[in-house]
Amino acid sequence: MGRVRGAAAVGVLVLTVLAAGFLQYTRNFPATFDKPAETFAFGPVVGSMFQEFTTPVPYISQISVPLRSAGEDGKGVGVNLRLMTDAGDVIASAQSRVFRTAIVTATGESFSRRVLSFPARASGGERLRLEIQRADGGAGDLLVPLQVGPARLDGILFDHDGQAHNNWSTLIDLEQTNRPLTYLRNLFSSDPLTAAGVLAAVGLVAFSVFVIIGRVLVGTENISRFIVAVSWGMAVAVAVSWLSYALVPVT
Repeated sequence: MGRVRGAAAVGVLVLTVLAAGFLQYTRNFPATFDKPAETFAFGPVVGSMFQEFTTPVPYISQISVPLRSAGEDGKGVGVNLRLMTDAGDVIASAQSRVFRTAIVTATGESFSRRVLSFPARASGGERLRLEIQRADGGAGDLLVPLQVGPARLDGILFDHDGQAHNNWSTLIDLEQTNRPLTYLRNLFSSDPLTAAGVLAAVGLVAFSVFVIIGRVLVGTENISRFIVAVSWGMAVAVAVSWLSYALVPVT
């Protein structure tokens, strides 16, 4: 009986630790799924240009900005990036250099990506403004690849002369940070059948382990044995869920 009670206590402890860790585990997922194509590269940028846009989902935590340098490979071009709210409050900023050696696109063009990371924004539909500024340092020109067509993310681009362009868009990509419950809630909203299948699979794992432990190994004839079966069954289910969530392909 003492060993059974010990196994029950350990099972509850393992379940508690796994559940706490799993619920706090975060992953980044894409928040923009379109594949913008570069129409032309705006520049050379003198001063600052701004891209206004609306976040498509909550918990945006990263923005990737494609840029290009027409400078010398060894020196690069200085650039300042600032992400601000509609009220002008700075969310994130970075100073970097852009070099000519970069990613080569399908059209043969090349660009570099500079990433701004920041605490996840709780609200979706938030209006944000990205500033791209030619900084001091380096030689050559700073160019910004743009797409001409319907505005991405309900955006407006302001060039370095302050002129607004409703049909020009930068090629920015956004990422969101999700915890498991947020991911499952979003999955229910977008694909209820798959979400129901996920919950059914987790329940099946927990029940199967419960049956194996409770019916085969220790029995369920008293409360201690029942707790052993339930706690270890749920612990295995949480562990499998954590591993599955960690390995969800990011597309």
